[in-house]
Amino acid sequence: MLIAHVDESYSKEQNHYFIGAAVAEQTEWEELDHRYDNLRKNFSELYDLSLNIEFHGHEMMGGAHQWKKMRGRHREIANLYKQVLKASADLNIFFLFKGMDVRRQKERYYNPYPPYLVTMTYLLESIDEEASKLSEEECIVIADVNSLQDKLQERFNDYKKIGTFGYKHSTLTNLSSPLNFADSSRVNGLQLIDTALYIYQRCQIPPNNEHTKAKKTRKNLWQIIKPQVASENIWRP
Repeated sequence: MLIAHVDESYSKEQNHYFIGAAVAEQTEWEELDHRYDNLRKNFSELYDLSLNIEFHGHEMMGGAHQWKKMRGRHREIANLYKQVLKASADLNIFFLFKGMDVRRQKERYYNPYPPYLVTMTYLLESIDEEASKLSEEECIVIADVNSLQDKLQERFNDYKKIGTFGYKHSTLTNLSSPLNFADSSRVNGLQLIDTALYIYQRCQIPPNNEHTKAKKTRKNLWQIIKPQVASENIWRP
């Protein structure tokens, strides 16, 4: 059973919206669950972190919420982040990344669609295309909860009937219906794509006034992810 975990990220400072998917068979996700459980145990013993801690890119790097006690410990958090990404490096899990220049979209279109719906449509087309190559069964899509998820589900139902509006016009025949939405804190696959997408985003649109060491860290982390990237592109209207 093929499963795609989907998460999104908006960089308001850089006016770009990103979305990504991590795709693999169920057996690969079960192995990742086992590895992440072991990482949590190790992190808890070393740093007294919660055994239920969520691997979340922004929170890890910013030392926020559950990761507050790691704030300022940049070298150590970089090492932990590396372990989170490397846990999937030798598994048969691949990434798909999409992005959109939000500023240019607003300049070009009078009443533009929400970036989430636009990029998600392009991503679903890509997941569908990859699924057609890998399995005879429909791919299950699990996305992080979002305020626009009901609207997306409506669009997904329409796509199944009349096709998408994207460049690849598709009825998404290789995707299972309905779409599924889950709390990322409870799904390791969503946490993997969140941490991977965070690095992808910052590599594509580097933060302003980025510290030299931070730049080196994200480049090193990108090298872990890069071999697993099946496709990626940014739409600039």
